[in-house]
Amino acid sequence: MEVRFMPGCGVDDGERAEIEWVLSRIAVGEGPGRLVPPVHRVEVVRLITGGRSGAQVLEVRVQRGAPEVTEWHVAKLQDASAARAEWTAYHWFLAKAVMCGMSGSRHPRRRVGNTMTMSPPPRQ
Repeated sequence: MEVRFMPGCGVDDGERAEIEWVLSRIAVGEGPGRLVPPVHRVEVVRLITGGRSGAQVLEVRVQRGAPEVTEWHVAKLQDASAARAEWTAYHWFLAKAVMCGMSGSRHPRRRVGNTMTMSPPPRQ
């Protein structure tokens, strides 16, 4: 798959080769975290700033299909162990949100500033 950097995207020239390498290896196929085939190109539109994790977050436009369809995504680039932990926590949160919505019960929460946080999933 082709990766392009749009003019004014905010990504430094020195970082582009590594970002291109990562984006070109995103899984394509059915299932969570994958792009729906066929993918023709990924265009980096802009660098999103303001995160706290140290990850690089990009707004990307994916061109796929025939006739060609445009999809907008956010790509968060970070080390593999941090990405796995975040993916696991995200799915744990979604599962709890669905269970709470269906049962009417409330999951333990605490207020931190303007952000709602939930207790982390149990360690295995």
